[in-house]
Amino acid sequence: MPGIAGLAIALVLALGAVRSRDASVDGPAVERALAIRSGRDTAAWTIDIEGRGERRVHVTMRHRNGRIVRRDYVLEATTAEERSRELAAGIALALEQEAPAGEGADGPSVAAPIGGWVAAGLRLGAGRPDADGGVSLRAGMLWGRRHVQPIVHLGSVHARAAALRVDGVRVGLGLAGGAPWRQWWFGAAVIPQLAHMVARGGPRTARSLASSTEITALAQWRSPVGVLVAARLGTDIQAPSLRAVGRRDSVRLAPVRLLVGVEVGLVLPLSRKR
Repeated sequence: MPGIAGLAIALVLALGAVRSRDASVDGPAVERALAIRSGRDTAAWTIDIEGRGERRVHVTMRHRNGRIVRRDYVLEATTAEERSRELAAGIALALEQEAPAGEGADGPSVAAPIGGWVAAGLRLGAGRPDADGGVSLRAGMLWGRRHVQPIVHLGSVHARAAALRVDGVRVGLGLAGGAPWRQWWFGAAVIPQLAHMVARGGPRTARSLASSTEITALAQWRSPVGVLVAARLGTDIQAPSLRAVGRRDSVRLAPVRLLVGVEVGLVLPLSRKR
């Protein structure tokens, strides 16, 4: 049982966030006390603590669905550890009072927040002997505790060798898994795609269909005003490998290439009633 309790507390500490800007209160101590008192309820909240004079603190609690709760506390304890536990008790009571009707230890049962996003950016595939690049438009969705994220991908492919040009379009749908941390989301994705490629500048125009699979690590940052910045790094696996031959030049894309991508976009907050 102690091992299970310790694992539950570790999960709360990983998903929630308590930040103290007051030297009289220890943020990690408040977070540990909250984890023991409130369990998984605190995972959805980001909590900021600011000093407002001797023994007074102002606490701002932000729920991941956008709700904000503010409270002022006067702390009577004499040590930082005791004040941290005293403040944790007050915050736990505030979270319980602010919980929607029907919300329990496993999270809200009235409404499950859904967060969508859409972003555009650039992609580079590096490999021997030739590299390719293109623009991409991607969209995804997060809900609940935000561990699973479906992602839709639409992008272009471009490669050059003198007069020989290879252009294409890639469409895919995949799944990412990971976890949030404050304003970040970290995870990994597998996105199968179908590519339609056209080679021009050779003896004739050639067209081909190919499948490709993106396997990448993901990092996404969401600003308080709804801006999303995303980056991904991994491999791009294509079958069959592409080779286009021109009058004097050729373009060959290796079946396995390093992939780097960056996107900037918008967060689209949604909500779903259960």
